Amino acid sequence: MPMPILFLLAALLSLVACGKSTSSSSEPAPEEPGFSSERAPLSSASITSATTVIDSDAVDIGNEDPYESTVTDDSTGKTYKTLTFGIFTWIDENISVKNQSVKSTCYAYDDNNCPIYGRLYMQKNASSLCPTGFRVPTVSDWEYRLDNSVNTLTFGGVCHKRDTLECDGLKDSALYLAYGDSAVLLTRSGKITSQSSFDNGFYSLRCVQYRSIVYKMYELPDCKEDRSYNYPSVYVVDRDSSFSCYGGKWTGSSRAHSCLDDEAGLKYLVNDVVYICKGGVWTEATIFDTDTKCTKENLYEEYEMNGLRYACSDDGMVKLSYPATQLGYCSPKIEGRLAEIDSASAYVCDNFSWRKATMNDYYGVCDTSRYGKVVKHKDGKSYICSTKSYWRETTDTEKEIGACTAALEDSVRVTEKYYYYECSYGEWFRIRKDDVLGKCSATNEGDTIQYETSVYKCLENKWQEFDPISRELGFCIKANAGKKGVYHDTVYYCRSNQVSYAWTVANEFELLLGYCEKDSRMQIVNKGNVSYKCSNGNWSYAEENDVLPYCKRVDSTKVVFNGHEYVCDTTALKYNGEWYALTAVDSTLGEYCRTSILEKVVEYKDTVYVCRLDTATKDRKKWQVGTVVDLMKTCGKDNVGRRLFNGVDTTVCIHSRCSEKEKYDYAFDGKDTNACVNYGGYLWAQIVRESIVDSRDAEVYGVVTMGTQKWLNRDLYYIMESSYTGEGYLITDAYLIHETVFDVYYSWKDALGGSNICPKGSHIPSRAEWETLLEFARSLSPTNELAYLFPVDYYGDYRGDNLYRLNFKNRGFVDMDYYPPGNYHLPGNAKNGEIFYWISDPGNSDTTASVIHVDKNLKVEFLDTALKTDAYLVHCIAD
Repeated sequence: MPMPILFLLAALLSLVACGKSTSSSSEPAPEEPGFSSERAPLSSASITSATTVIDSDAVDIGNEDPYESTVTDDSTGKTYKTLTFGIFTWIDENISVKNQSVKSTCYAYDDNNCPIYGRLYMQKNASSLCPTGFRVPTVSDWEYRLDNSVNTLTFGGVCHKRDTLECDGLKDSALYLAYGDSAVLLTRSGKITSQSSFDNGFYSLRCVQYRSIVYKMYELPDCKEDRSYNYPSVYVVDRDSSFSCYGGKWTGSSRAHSCLDDEAGLKYLVNDVVYICKGGVWTEATIFDTDTKCTKENLYEEYEMNGLRYACSDDGMVKLSYPATQLGYCSPKIEGRLAEIDSASAYVCDNFSWRKATMNDYYGVCDTSRYGKVVKHKDGKSYICSTKSYWRETTDTEKEIGACTAALEDSVRVTEKYYYYECSYGEWFRIRKDDVLGKCSATNEGDTIQYETSVYKCLENKWQEFDPISRELGFCIKANAGKKGVYHDTVYYCRSNQVSYAWTVANEFELLLGYCEKDSRMQIVNKGNVSYKCSNGNWSYAEENDVLPYCKRVDSTKVVFNGHEYVCDTTALKYNGEWYALTAVDSTLGEYCRTSILEKVVEYKDTVYVCRLDTATKDRKKWQVGTVVDLMKTCGKDNVGRRLFNGVDTTVCIHSRCSEKEKYDYAFDGKDTNACVNYGGYLWAQIVRESIVDSRDAEVYGVVTMGTQKWLNRDLYYIMESSYTGEGYLITDAYLIHETVFDVYYSWKDALGGSNICPKGSHIPSRAEWETLLEFARSLSPTNELAYLFPVDYYGDYRGDNLYRLNFKNRGFVDMDYYPPGNYHLPGNAKNGEIFYWISDPGNSDTTASVIHVDKNLKVEFLDTALKTDAYLVHCIAD
């Protein structure tokens, strides 16, 4: 910034500091910006004169009345009168020429009748007598003619060639030839009758020409369904569409604007517009379709045709486009002329074309002679010639304090909004805040300066802005760190934001505990039985490690912290040195879950809890809600005699003691808790309230009620000579006769091929009965699974629990392909470890039957492909 500006700023700022304002410098005030009266001369915006081209060849068909004319037959030189209405132009007199190719005569062989009534022709080759472009009319054409005009018809009688020429009806009737071997008989009364033409007949002849353009729809003839017409596609100007007679009505045609071949070059005037048949379509004629030529005599003259403007140029006749259609042709006669179409559209004629007018065209080129000049343009806006050599719209600043002229160079102005501007090289530049404020140092400590809408104060070598809070509470600087203030009923603290200091709203901790100094050591404050921590300038809830001593050993002593009980026991957590916070469940059950009691089961108010590792976090142990299965694991010597409901009935914890001679009791009545039931050891035995005794061998089977069904509580154990052991041998083999048999397998023939193999009162279940059981078992499971229904695998990897003591066995089946009868050296069975049972449903062939199969993942499937020769277990259901 130049040195004088510093003095000007100092003067301005000193006034501001004293509470005064100014809008001028020490230099003379600038003159009010003047507005130049310079303006290039403008021509009239009206359209320049143009000669209207009138095409004398165009026939006016825009009126509604029929009109008369003439046509000359090129082949004979004879001129005929014509009558035009609608799409028809009729030869309005009878044809009367001799032609060697057409047989003809005069009425009654009297040559005096031909000049009056025309000649009579036989139909062969008669159409060749029509002038070029004309044809023999159809019956429909005649009907339409009679409906519209009958006063020019000639009644030349009717003649036929028989042995002699027979004629009749002269002056009263006429027989006219029609298109397509037809004829029409006309009478003076106006009656018309169509008939077929005959080879021996003589006919009067008139010709008609179709026109494929009309002004309005009502000019079209009637469209009949009898197809006795020959109408072309007609362009209706008023609709700007072509129409065809089809199916009894005029409909839109795909032949848009089409015209007839014999109409090529014809012109018609319709509603002041000339149409020409060119290229097979009707199109608006241009000046190029007329005889108007461009010569030296009419150079630069303008013409108008069909609403289009043309001009005779050095390159010939040209069509004008906008804006020349409004302003006229840009010729050397008006070179450099500026013309306006309206308030927003002005153009200059420049080298044969109109270009948009610029400010330079209005007020001259913006150069050094015009720098700083301000003009008021016709659009109501002000423009200035800038030092960048172009006219631009004045800024709000220039409108307020005037243009930056050479006389104001380096001067400073202040706007009403207190913005500082410096005049430099013809432009006002807004002075930056740092240039206005200058440097804040010890020499101006405490000084106050206004820049634009803000006030700044020099404090601690930095300009501080007075915001609304600072005006009320004072500036937030390092010296005031931690200071508290209330602004608009809100508490603020002066704090550092890493870069500077600022007033910030107090958070909930500060409202409760006060300010936490950033550089102070960590502080612990207890308030309302809650511990808080002040660390690194922020309050937070204290953690147990902040307050409690280091936990380095198992110590069951309880400590209360923040209203919660803690115990030092690292086995309850994953890491050493942590305090374990007792949960509500820990307090309810009277002990917390830890390593020493993992898998411990506790029942509290009908809810089962198990001490287990938290599977979600895997860093602590916790009490988890268990199931009846977890509770059943508690059966031991301390619980003998305890009763437990397993979901379907009552079970009793017993000590099962079996000697070699004792037989397993499958119908335990719940009384003797030291009995031989199922297997040895401590177990929950289900109380059997019903039983079935097999009269064949006195085997007793307990009955378990499962919903609406009653199932036997073990597999069928009926020894037959043809049954098999689980090792795949016939039971009656001498080698096995003294061995203990645990499982009995049956072929389909023994199980389902004859009488019922189950004990009386029971039967082999069907697939539907199995599905009912499975659905009921799923309804009892918390996870909708079958784990409670089926047993644990022989090797311990099966997912079942045999909770309801139905004792299904996962011992596979005997596959005869591998274990044929009499083979003593292939022990075992197929699919051992999976469940297979016969069901009563049929198989998919004569050699197959159906079984239920449950794999180790408890997936159930029903198979109808089991071989009847293989042996499967049987489990019966009560009738």
